[in-house]
Order: sequence, then structure tokens, then C-alpha cells
Amino acid sequence: MTPHQPDARPSLAALSVPETVLEDGYRQWHTPGDTVNDAVRADRVVLATWEHGYPHFYRDAYVDAATRIGDAAGRADAEPAAWVLIYPLAIVASELIGRSAQLPTAVPSLSEAGSQEARQAAAGSREPWRAVAQTVWRRALVEATVAGAYAAGADLTAARTVRSGRGVAQARGFLIDGQPADAWFKATLLAVNRAIIVPGGVPITAAQLAHQDHAPGAPAASGIQTDRSRPEGVPPAASREPRR
Repeated sequence: MTPHQPDARPSLAALSVPETVLEDGYRQWHTPGDTVNDAVRADRVVLATWEHGYPHFYRDAYVDAATRIGDAAGRADAEPAAWVLIYPLAIVASELIGRSAQLPTAVPSLSEAGSQEARQAAAGSREPWRAVAQTVWRRALVEATVAGAYAAGADLTAARTVRSGRGVAQARGFLIDGQPADAWFKATLLAVNRAIIVPGGVPITAAQLAHQDHAPGAPAASGIQTDRSRPEGVPPAASREPRR
């Protein structure tokens, strides 16, 4: 699994826009022969910056979340029979990381409120393209970080072998790190959400953060395929032997 640096999360306070994105914003604003007004120019910079930023921050949060969950499974102190949940969780997390280059499968539009915020930033700046790019880049960090982190948890939760393992572990009362297995699973996802979302300065409530089990109303899964094609209850081949 990819080595993970838990302190490398971007934060709003220290966020800088890459020069390539600023240069693209400059070109979008200063199109030769352009006769459009500044609102149209701002919208062009918004679109270009958003399409750079959203996928970047989404994938970063998605991989970070999957890595942290897989690492938690690898470190877990569990009775031998609890492999039924621990091993599939680590395997699926690794699969998700390997397929993350496909993500996001679609980039949502920036909200009208976000676009309006960017236009207002342009109106008060001597370098309007820079102000727009900075504003949209910050929005991309906030929105894509939440979406990417939740999507990784949702994809792990939806995987057949993980669902099956949770059911078996819960029914048989297995313990992981001294907790009932399902309580450990939920606490792990909550801790991962907190570790990824909060350091970025993302304005999110405790109730929103606690959607760790991806109940109705939580952000959507990515749509990426994991082990759903395997028969229900059959873990990956690499996970079928207990850890020694």
C-alpha cells in the first residue's frame, strides 16, 4: 500500500494556487480580441480553475482516506477470527487506491454562490484573474475534500467482502482493538473523516462529520468498482488465511 504521510493535508490557511493554474486563469481573462464584460471573463476563470482543482483535491482526499483505513486494518489488534473483516478491508482499500486515477468520474459544477463569490473577488482586485483563481481553488479544496473522503468510505462500506465481513464479525461478537468489530469499523471511518476534513479548515458540523457509516443523505460513493463482482461472503483469495 502506498506510504502515507498523515500530516501532509492541505489547509485553507496555507493554501497556494499552482502557477500553472494562475497562468491559465490569466489567459482566460486576457483572451486576444475579447470584447466580453468582466463577469464573463470571471466565469471563464472559474470554470478553468474549478476543473483543475476539484479532481486534484478529490483524488487526494480519496487516496488519503483509503490509505488511512487500510493502515488502521493493518495495525488492528484483533482476535484471529476477526480476519473476516480486517483482511477484506485492507484488500479493498488497496484496490481503491490502485484505481483512484479514474476519479472523480464526473466533476460537479461549482455552485452559483461559489461563482458569485469569485465575481465579487474579481471586482475588488487589481489582478482579477488571480483573485478568482484563489477563491475557486479554496472552494475546490473544501468541497472536493469532503466528497473524496466520504466517497472512499462509502466505496469500502459497499464492497461485498467488507459488508459480509462486518455481518459475520458482528453476529459472532468479534473484538477489534477491544471494541465490537462493527463499532471499531464505524469509529475508524469517523476518525479518518476527522483527520482528513478538519485539518483543511473545512466548515463541517459534528453531525455531518459523523456520517461515517454513510447513511442516507451522506455524500455519494465514487462509482468505482471494487470487489462487487465476487460472490457474496467470499473474501479475496489473498485474505482467506488468518494472519500469523
